[in-house]
Amino acid sequence: MNHRGEDSRIWILIQDFSFYKKIESPKAIYLENLRLFNKSDEKINERINTIFKTLDQLRIRRKLYIHSNWINTIYHEYCKSRVKFIKKGNGYFRIKSKISLLDIENDIKRIENISGNLVELHEDIFCQ
Repeated sequence: MNHRGEDSRIWILIQDFSFYKKIESPKAIYLENLRLFNKSDEKINERINTIFKTLDQLRIRRKLYIHSNWINTIYHEYCKSRVKFIKKGNGYFRIKSKISLLDIENDIKRIENISGNLVELHEDIFCQ
């Protein structure tokens, strides 16, 4: 999270976390530090919630990418995705979606933007 983020010992703590936990744990740390430093500014709380909500949305998109069928994408501009099964009545049905190259590019832009926002948030909380 800062210049010590390259310290390999941090991975001992978070290596077995799910991606959801890797998002929720820093959020809890930021909120707790605001409380401890009496910086309970509503704008910063809103920024924290917005940033980590976006990270969670990206987590869901990541899961979609990982569990997609990428085999038959050579001649298509999208790949078919089978996300999950939902029990309905006596059986199950598939949820299918298409992932286009534009979707991937947009998610990359969102990741780049949220990374910058997270760095700014960190500096605003810990470096002032």
